[in-house]
Amino acid sequence: MNDPYRWLLGKGIPGPNADDVEGTAGLDNLYYLGGPFTFSMYNSGVDAGAGIYGTHNSGYGVSDTAGTIAPGSVLPGFNSIAGGGGFNFAAEGTGLLNDVNNQRLLFGLTLDYGYERTNYGTSALTPGVSSAASERSNTETLIGSVNYRINTVYLSGLAAFDLSQLSITNNLNTPGAQGNTNGLGYAFKGTIGNVFTLFNTTGVAPSIVTKAPPRTAGGYAVLLDVSGHYAYVSDRDNGFTDSTGFAYGTEQLSYSDVGLQANLVTVIPNGRFAWAPYVGVTLDQQLGFSHTFALPAQALTPADTLIFTQSNTFWGVHLGMNLLGLGTAKLGVQASYQASGDTQIFGGSVFFKIPLWEPPPGQDSGIRVANGK
Repeated sequence: MNDPYRWLLGKGIPGPNADDVEGTAGLDNLYYLGGPFTFSMYNSGVDAGAGIYGTHNSGYGVSDTAGTIAPGSVLPGFNSIAGGGGFNFAAEGTGLLNDVNNQRLLFGLTLDYGYERTNYGTSALTPGVSSAASERSNTETLIGSVNYRINTVYLSGLAAFDLSQLSITNNLNTPGAQGNTNGLGYAFKGTIGNVFTLFNTTGVAPSIVTKAPPRTAGGYAVLLDVSGHYAYVSDRDNGFTDSTGFAYGTEQLSYSDVGLQANLVTVIPNGRFAWAPYVGVTLDQQLGFSHTFALPAQALTPADTLIFTQSNTFWGVHLGMNLLGLGTAKLGVQASYQASGDTQIFGGSVFFKIPLWEPPPGQDSGIRVANGK
């Protein structure tokens, strides 16, 4: 099933969703372009990143409308490996605001591609079969976003649309049966957060990121970035007929997600750059979860609809390092882990930023913190 949330909102590459303090065009979790905490990302520019992740699942619960599946049945578990990359184009919008001294506005457009290969094992529903099926998918995603910040408070909103192409091998009825289909999905997400300064010896002025002093800050700062989000996801894969003539109907997935995230960040200036290691935790709860797969009537079987259930609470941890330069984050890496009652997701990512504009040397150090003393 092609689920845009795994690419966009934190159930896949590479794990928990990360909302930027200053934003990477609302990109949030998509390969963590910019990491969960970035600096001076309101200059127009281009971000690029890539990630890889793996998923282990012990099997989703399943029932059906025809009553042919015994209560408490579990589908075969699966293992998957996936990777991909994307580009984010950011445009400065602060000039549209009446007061630009303590506010920032950024618009973003993201293009992303992902590839995933999944292998399914066996369960009591598939006796005598060691590998129930396999699947390969290609997904292209388009994301539009808006980020706004006033002092230490930030808000972001994004909308995503994706297209996917899937190739499926089913070994249950006839080993090696082949089929192809395509799908589409959309998602919306809104985030609100605040950055707290726990410790600061840099000498930077008290407000967050408006005008940094005309020098490179010294000392270091410890920051706590806390945010919450709400998201809605809907996804659909079309029906198809496999190489043996067996017909499959539409698969549909939808749910809302409410989540919290906290990142602890240390900023250590070093000449024209600053190191920013961070560690974070996430908690997500899916609401109104619905996942169904229709099976039309065949010559030997009546019409039926499979109903899937899964654990709907996810927790995660992540850590990484950003290398910050004048005006913008330049390079970052991250590793992450996320888990629920039936699924484990682990992965890593790397990003870099190509600025289209930077402040002249001596005008803006690019090293900025929240609520400095």
